[in-house]
Amino acid sequence: MSTQRIVPCFWFDDQAEAAAAFYTQLFGGRTTAVAHYPEGGANRSGKPPGSMTALLASPDQAGRERAFAALMTMGKLDLAALEAAFAGR
Repeated sequence: MSTQRIVPCFWFDDQAEAAAAFYTQLFGGRTTAVAHYPEGGANRSGKPPGSMTALLASPDQAGRERAFAALMTMGKLDLAALEAAFAGR
C-alpha cells in the first residue's frame, strides 16, 4: 500500500500560522512557507489573493477546468499564468 502525499495550500484572513500548526500536527509533516500580506494586501501581480478563487469559482466551466489544470502543474502560484489558462491562451 502506498502512502499519499498531502500538499495543501490555504488562504486565511487571520490566524494562518495557528492553522498551519494545527494541520501539521494533525497530518504530520512540516510547514514549508507562510506568506504575510498587509491588511487588504495584494500579491506580486498587484491583484488580491482572492483573484485565484474567483477564477476557480467562475461559472465558466471550461475556463475553470483550464485554470485548475494549470494550477496542478505549478510549484509556485503564478496568477498571470492561471488567468491566461482560464482565457484559453
